[in-house]
Amino acid sequence: MDPYKLERYLAEFLQVSAYQDHSPNKMFVEGGQPLKRGITGVSLNLPLIEAAVERKANFIIVHHPHGFWNEDPKLPIGSLATKLRLLIQNGISVYGYHLPLDGHPTLGNNALLADAIGLRERSGFLKSGSAFVGCYGSLSTPVSVTTMLERISKTIAPPLFHFAGGGEMVQKIAICSGGAPNSVQEL
Repeated sequence: MDPYKLERYLAEFLQVSAYQDHSPNKMFVEGGQPLKRGITGVSLNLPLIEAAVERKANFIIVHHPHGFWNEDPKLPIGSLATKLRLLIQNGISVYGYHLPLDGHPTLGNNALLADAIGLRERSGFLKSGSAFVGCYGSLSTPVSVTTMLERISKTIAPPLFHFAGGGEMVQKIAICSGGAPNSVQEL
């Protein structure tokens, strides 16, 4: 597949234009073509790039494109130079999608966690552009805090949670992967 064709597909599928992000959501490195084998990871780090080389992947899709955030200087020095050298020498393209991979309604981090813990009747919260990053909903039947923590622990480790008010039972839950502690006030 052509690297730009994959970029266009991901932009449409992940609804990139709907998010106002502090990171570009696109291809960051054009390594070579055609794209044949990919690898995914949370962050663009040296171990992930080395794994791509070892597995003969020629594209990587990440959630955190370290070295390419809006505020990063993007100068090919230090760790970014090391990453770029390895990527280019091995013909590896890199794609990064931040908020679109948090907020996607079926494949996003928040939607997958909501599925795993049994969250139903979902809606979005924490608007970014015209899309929502967070996921809010309820369980069909309330469960104890202990049961909910067990469900969360089977999915992510270590579980990060905040139970605001309420008692021993949980029914309504808001999920926002990443750092969004002030967003609870939107609910």
